[in-house]
Amino acid sequence: MTAVPATVDEYIEGFPPGIQAVLREVRATVRLAAPLAEERISYRMPALFQQGAVVYYGAFKKHLGLFPPVEDAVLLAQVAAYAGPKSNLQFPYAQPMPHALIAAVVQARVRSNVAKAAARARPSRRQPSLEPRNVMTAESQVTGPASYFPSIEKKYGQPIDHWMSVLSQAGDLKHMELVSLLKTVHGLGHGHANALVAWHLGQKKPWPWQPTPAQGARST
Repeated sequence: MTAVPATVDEYIEGFPPGIQAVLREVRATVRLAAPLAEERISYRMPALFQQGAVVYYGAFKKHLGLFPPVEDAVLLAQVAAYAGPKSNLQFPYAQPMPHALIAAVVQARVRSNVAKAAARARPSRRQPSLEPRNVMTAESQVTGPASYFPSIEKKYGQPIDHWMSVLSQAGDLKHMELVSLLKTVHGLGHGHANALVAWHLGQKKPWPWQPTPAQGARST
């Protein structure tokens, strides 16, 4: 199936019966964990949104994938056994699906989104800078998208090559679609996301592609 599913039901019905059952159970788990979240299809997979992206989940050949990465310090040790190569979670079909853990991940994401939204709503109280202005350094002389790179690496703790890989794996998306992906799935600010996408589209570096989802392998 190459067409993008319009609904979560349509997405689930595109898989073999066994995987459909797994998807329906996980769907029920995440919706119960985030009852106020909006369900939709985003980036070709089911997703929940509540003051930002809460969770994405999708069926792959041998596992169910859960995105985005876990940030909650308490949960990191619990999900370590399911950690995937791109900081997502991979739950093998051959093992019992850990629904309680999945629910905990979703609830932690909701709490994080609500806290971030509350912080953005508070008025800013910036202190006046004591640093001299108009001082040109080697870093400030860099212009264009690359001028954002030092602050991106410092703030998000990942090298620029990591973000180039993420963008390459996103496929043939337009500029603002890639910006939206970095913002909603990975939590980047708009300026940082825009700079990375501008550099990515200008450089066009080749990067390895992610494993083929299960739907790409089923018979027609």
